[in-house]
Amino acid sequence: MQFQWNSHPDMSELLKLDDFSYYNKPLYLIQKIGHISGFFVLTLLAAAGARTPRAFWKGVAFAAGYAVLTELLQPFFGRNGRVADMFIDGAGITIAAYIAYRFSRGRWHSARRNRRYYDSTWAGR
Repeated sequence: MQFQWNSHPDMSELLKLDDFSYYNKPLYLIQKIGHISGFFVLTLLAAAGARTPRAFWKGVAFAAGYAVLTELLQPFFGRNGRVADMFIDGAGITIAAYIAYRFSRGRWHSARRNRRYYDSTWAGR
């Protein structure tokens, strides 16, 4: 492994879609499954424990921002960043966000109900 810094990368490489020779190789599929899985786990960690919808969406936005940032920084380190990879990362984020949202919704509603109960009991004191 070698560290290579490129201070003036060709950012047009981000939009490149003509490297179809990689699509048929098993390693390519494994890498893309890794992208989906990695961002799936990141999103679950960032959003699943949220106690409010706002915190949930902040976690999802963090994961999406990280996906974009990693792809934009790759050309500076001698790697190929691709917009297509951002969409693949987005698939993992979307799947995890959907699952976390479905499981968190009930918790948010019960927390709101409990807060209303405690607010009303303390209001008269």
